[in-house]
Amino acid sequence: MNPPRKTFVCLAHIIPWPSTSGIDYRLSRLIAWLRCSGWRVVLLIDRDLPRDQGVILSDFVDRIEFPPGRLPKCLKWVSRLRSRVQRLKRRVLLKKQVQTEKTSFEFSEICDVYCTEDYCRMVEKVVAQEQPDVVMAFYGIFSKCLETLPKNVLKVIDTIEVFSMPRTDVRGKNAEMYIQATAEEERLALLRADIIVAIQENEAKYLRLLVPERRVLTVGVDFTAASELSMPAHGSPAIGIMGSSNPYNQEGLLNFLEHCWPLVLDSLPDARLVLAGRLCEIVQEEQRNVHLLGWVRDEIDFYKQIHLVVNPAIRGTGLKIKCVEALAHGRPVASLPVGVEGLEDAIGGPILCSNSWKELARDIVYVLGDPDNALRLSQQAYEYARNHFSIQKVYGELTNALEDPALMSAQKSHEADVDG
Repeated sequence: MNPPRKTFVCLAHIIPWPSTSGIDYRLSRLIAWLRCSGWRVVLLIDRDLPRDQGVILSDFVDRIEFPPGRLPKCLKWVSRLRSRVQRLKRRVLLKKQVQTEKTSFEFSEICDVYCTEDYCRMVEKVVAQEQPDVVMAFYGIFSKCLETLPKNVLKVIDTIEVFSMPRTDVRGKNAEMYIQATAEEERLALLRADIIVAIQENEAKYLRLLVPERRVLTVGVDFTAASELSMPAHGSPAIGIMGSSNPYNQEGLLNFLEHCWPLVLDSLPDARLVLAGRLCEIVQEEQRNVHLLGWVRDEIDFYKQIHLVVNPAIRGTGLKIKCVEALAHGRPVASLPVGVEGLEDAIGGPILCSNSWKELARDIVYVLGDPDNALRLSQQAYEYARNHFSIQKVYGELTNALEDPALMSAQKSHEADVDG
């Protein structure tokens, strides 16, 4: 008789299928890896979903729960109302940002909006039913849900982004992040977990100093490199930018169109910029040599048109997953330093890192202006992806942790002092 499957519960505020952003993709790949590794995966979403979307998600996980969950009929309308109130709160936050030109939110403010009492109760109920081996909070904003869980459950926080880590923008000045957290706030949140996951090594190093009491793992994003390298058909040289419409992407694209793209066109008048994803929505007026693809169902339709991917981010956190995806498709990346954090070992190879818009334009012209340069860098991107983004490479540390008998049982006697 086969031993019972271990259960892994994921707490999230995003819908991983279909993936419309890098973070969606990250969660979908993590869940796929867990299930292929024999885990039973339960996904708890913090919002009510249309019935058809819940059915779609049920194909990718063993169980999915979301408000109103399994409440009695007479109480479902109450939970639906509360869920709508929470969505309204989020919209109010965004409206407040636009009206006041507010560029960031406090960490505690975001936690209160997403990690509600209703959601915490749902987590407690499902954990009592499932008796899982592991509960992972996707982002530290859900850490409060871990406080009341049984001690025999291994608690994990997948940080995705580290909000208190000091960062600089393209001008070398302190960069204000979209979510602001003090080191103490983030430390207290992370202490609720037994294991902390960082998405890239720079943030892992910071977290080991911030929370030395906890084990910190680095778990990136896996991508299967293309079966063979293919280059765009003959035509005008083209760069590509793909992304969601999050604030960092919007800011970066608008600055790129103003400060960098005109410099490229001065040297290469026939160069094209191909935009894909919801980022296209912010381009309000016709731009010279800019082609809008919109949301693409198959990313290959994007990459087969371009020679180089540009990441114009001037501030941000975590790992820029679109850069990883570009390398996996055999496309080199040109970026400012913040856009390639966690991929520094590829600089000087398939990644061209610039310190100013002028330097970025120069690097773009270097690739687009010479087909030999474009081919050589694409070959380097292809090889780099094959060596760095495999399942074994990306999930190695997490595999070792979840297979470590001492670690899997340590939480039973672990007495973390969250208050101090």
